[in-house]
Amino acid sequence: MARAMGVSRSSLYYVATQDTKDWALKVRIEEVLHEHPSYGARRLAQALHVNRKRMQRVMRIYGIKPYRRHGRKCSGPLSLDSHSTSFLVAFSFSHAVIFSANTDGGILSAEWILV
Repeated sequence: MARAMGVSRSSLYYVATQDTKDWALKVRIEEVLHEHPSYGARRLAQALHVNRKRMQRVMRIYGIKPYRRHGRKCSGPLSLDSHSTSFLVAFSFSHAVIFSANTDGGILSAEWILV
């Protein structure tokens, strides 16, 4: 039969063991991620004493991604308590830029001053 198919006999009886090893590692990864949800592939590899590339491959195969926090979005304009607020933004040896913001509509103006 192997001769008819054009392959060696040993390849007919070959059983891959990598899938079972990968599944076992996946289970271990999920256990660690349950305690430390933000661990990435590098930190997981250190925690489980496994090669980093193997860890990345298993995480990619099974779609495992660590929890990542996202930054806050601004909810609106900044509230200014007085009628006008000024702050220094840029400073060079001879000039400086001062920005002023008003509370009525958030109008922003800039002026250069000599230092």
